[in-house]
Amino acid sequence: MRVKKIAVKGLFGLFDHEIPVHRAERVTIIHGPNGFGKTVMLRMIAALAEGDPSIFETTPFSEFRLTLQDDTARVIRPTDGGPTADATAAPARAPSEAARGKGVLVRPLPQRSQLSTIP
Repeated sequence: MRVKKIAVKGLFGLFDHEIPVHRAERVTIIHGPNGFGKTVMLRMIAALAEGDPSIFETTPFSEFRLTLQDDTARVIRPTDGGPTADATAAPARAPSEAARGKGVLVRPLPQRSQLSTIP
């Protein structure tokens, strides 16, 4: 399953980024000014894939979402106990009751900015 879109809301309490992944070209270039979160977003993607919650525990954000081409998504939101994850078929659903408040990722593999992609 291929990734369709990567999004983060409230990154550093300032930025909302949404990066569409260009499937036809199989290459997506992310660029933007220093300090806008390019590297942090790449680290969040790697952390989700590896099941390592540390970046989500130390980085201020309100939601990270990785959407697949079938519109399922991995959604991570911070809680008082740390980040929680939800792997659901409905991208807009909140974390499950079982995941809420545990402070760990459930399973490994979600202001307009100047961060953009080149098609």
